[in-house]
Amino acid sequence: LGPQPAQLTQILDEILQTYVRQNVERRSAQSENTLAFLETQLPLLKDQLDTAEAAYNTYRLQEGSVDLTSETQSVLKSIVEFDAEILKLQQERDDLRQRYTSAHPLLKALDAKLVRLRTGREKLDAQVSKLPITQQHILGLARDVEVNTRLYAGLLTTAQELRVARAGTVGNVRIVDVAVALDEPVKPRKALVLAVALLLGLVVGLGLVFLRRQLQVTVDDPDQIEHRLGLPVYASIPHSKREVAIARVLKRHRGDEGQLLAIVDPEDDAVESLRSLRTTLHFALMDADNGALLITGSSPGLGKSFISKNLAVVLAQSGKKVAIVDADLRKGLLHQGFGLSREQGVSEYVSGVARLEEILKATVLPNLMVITTGQRPPNPSELLMHLRFEELLQQLNKLFDIVIVDAPPVLAVTDAAIVGRMTGATLLVARAGSHPMRELEQTIKRLGQAGVPVKGFVFNDLDVNRLRYRYGYKGYVYRYSYKKS
Repeated sequence: LGPQPAQLTQILDEILQTYVRQNVERRSAQSENTLAFLETQLPLLKDQLDTAEAAYNTYRLQEGSVDLTSETQSVLKSIVEFDAEILKLQQERDDLRQRYTSAHPLLKALDAKLVRLRTGREKLDAQVSKLPITQQHILGLARDVEVNTRLYAGLLTTAQELRVARAGTVGNVRIVDVAVALDEPVKPRKALVLAVALLLGLVVGLGLVFLRRQLQVTVDDPDQIEHRLGLPVYASIPHSKREVAIARVLKRHRGDEGQLLAIVDPEDDAVESLRSLRTTLHFALMDADNGALLITGSSPGLGKSFISKNLAVVLAQSGKKVAIVDADLRKGLLHQGFGLSREQGVSEYVSGVARLEEILKATVLPNLMVITTGQRPPNPSELLMHLRFEELLQQLNKLFDIVIVDAPPVLAVTDAAIVGRMTGATLLVARAGSHPMRELEQTIKRLGQAGVPVKGFVFNDLDVNRLRYRYGYKGYVYRYSYKKS
């Protein structure tokens, strides 16, 4: 665990040796403390013994040879035993006081024993007081000598035993193996770390993908619509860079003719997808009441007008007679893509100002006609509810194979729900990554409440490269080559 294995080995060995020494010291600590106490008491007892012997010898010299009676000797023996035991217990008590308080059970037991010994000693003193004065003096001196001799000898023996015990103390810890520096580090194990990192990265990556799918807010895959809403997606229109450029030009130069993707770049992938939509529409409108097709969306900016006008072109290119009606009387700009003016359109016809032949505007394709919004009215919804607008659609159904009605967003205004009751089928435009699934559900619910069933979806602005990356097999667009005559 470091850059210098040799130094670390020395440090570990020293730690082991220190631990062993401390273990031995802890086990011999009590003996050391007791021995230290005894070594302080031995000189004091030696002085007391010398003093007692000197006093005894001096009295014998002064009084001459004095013998103790048998009774006195018996009392002396008892006194010596009591005093020796009392002194021994007092020394033990002094030793315990250094480690425990007076409330400790050991000290309480010693105190109780001392009380019993002192009581017995007092009884012996009462016997001594009945002896002659000479016997009392010699008894006291002899007692001092005997007691101090016994105590001193006992302490010497105990001290020697403790010294021997200290020298022979062995710890209960031993060193099994010394530290050894390995040739290669134990950690980090690079191969294992790399394998774990790769596995962890894979798991985290998959987890993030799963979490993203679970927390996904917007709809970016047509399969989500089919699985969640149970409605078919008739076509997935890929993102077109050329259409972005056309929209930019139209914004700068309004009124330029021919700015339709299906006309200026018929081989664009988005146009190819609209041709596939043309085929599926044939079957979708087979059971419809009329040939009018409403194209709308949930909110602005989804590309419904782009779908409407370019779908009209590819239908006309296939030989169908097509009319496209701009029913967005509020913000409709369908006329710009065809290079037409807004005037003379739906508003004028419904108001009775213009006839049908006056509002039908020709395009570069002879079988494609456009009806613009006309002047923007103050009451668009009331105008679309007028009987003349329904008559307009009925006349167009008689004159054309298919009528495409470009309506405003469903959730913004009620216009689409009004027009939808007059058309044979309704298609919703959804744009990749532009709105949540809940918005589409609300749109279908709003139209359903108005009695307008949704036939299916057109999924616009699909990022084909992203979808192919995610699934590996989706987003293929078949291209066709056109020969110039």
